[in-house]
Parts: sequence; structure tokens; C-alpha cells
Amino acid sequence: MIQQQAVDWTNYYGINITSKTKTAAWFASNCKTSINREGYVRELQKYIPVDVFGRCLKNPKTCPRKKQKECDDMLKREYLFYLSFENSFCPDYVTEKFYRAFETGTVPVVFGGANYSLFAPAHSYINARDFKTPKLLAEYLIQLSRNLDLYSRYFDWKGKFNLRKSSGWACKLCKMLHTDLRVTAAKSYEDIGEWFFDKNTCENYQWSNGSS
Repeated sequence: MIQQQAVDWTNYYGINITSKTKTAAWFASNCKTSINREGYVRELQKYIPVDVFGRCLKNPKTCPRKKQKECDDMLKREYLFYLSFENSFCPDYVTEKFYRAFETGTVPVVFGGANYSLFAPAHSYINARDFKTPKLLAEYLIQLSRNLDLYSRYFDWKGKFNLRKSSGWACKLCKMLHTDLRVTAAKSYEDIGEWFFDKNTCENYQWSNGSS
């Protein structure tokens, strides 16, 4: 009989899962959004602890940008989940907070209009829109927080992929915008906001209590 090797939860892909004693963190400065993400978080707080960093909701905590290294270390050490909620539901927009979760050793919980499978490995994040209510999402997060084996599977992607910050991304984006295999002439966009928001239709969505 082959004996399975015990899993070291104190160093699981460089993350000490056993040190995580807090459920979820949410960093936000925009407190009134078109999709009412703040209302969703307020409802979620009825069922699980969500620590809010910034100016939103009641009793927010502080974590200044000048101390980002200390904040990131705190997230990695103490928190299980990181709420990566968008300001609006647009098909190709993903907030930078999504990747901050990966960088800080937390599991991102997303709430947006993008197809996140195009931006991250499978089973590396949790999509709030897969749950009919914040209560059902909270119940799933509680289940994961009580089962280290289930929770740890959200880090198994690290065995196949390596997350690295890309340098020179702005130049690469500019090059892509000016490159078309069918057209050799360079293109320009006078108003990138109009191009992004008007030609890439965002969802007319606003969360409300009891919304599915």
C-alpha cells in the first residue's frame, strides 16, 4: 500500500494557508458605482466578515499606498479571499486588483462583465456571478475556509503557470493597436474612452437586494 505524503499547509506553493485567520478583504475608493458593488459587499457582510480598506462603507480600515509592501504581506499572511469587484460590467475590462490577489497569495473573488477564463487559469478565482445571491457566495466561501484541502486547490495552478509582471506593457499595447494583418496603415483613436465604452457595450446592470 502506497502511503500518501502529508501536505504541508504552512508552505503550499510559498503560501502559509494555516496563518490565514481572516475571511475577505476589499480595497475600494469609489464608493458609489453604477453596478452598486458597494451594496453587494454590504449584503455579503451580513454573512461573512469583510474588512474594507479605503473610504467606503462603515468602519473602513486604512492601508496607505506608501506602505503597499506591508499591506501585501498582511494580505498574504492573514486573508483567505480578496474581493476584486469592478466599477462597471464591461466585456474586456479587468481591474488591476484581480492580479493583486494572485500576487498577494489570496484567492480573488471577481464580480464583473469580463470572461475571466481568458485572463487567468481555470480554478484560480471565484466568480460571484456564479451564485444567485451574496448569501450563497458567503456559504461557499465559508465552506472553503473550513476545508484546507478544498481551499488549497485554488493555488494548484501555480504548479503549471508562473505569474510575472510584464515590463513595457504600454509599448506592447501601442504596437498591437497599430498592427493589423489586413491593413498596413497605422490607425489612431482620438478618444479612447469613446472607442472602449461606446463600441464595446457594457452591461446595463445594477445589483439590488434579491437580484439574481
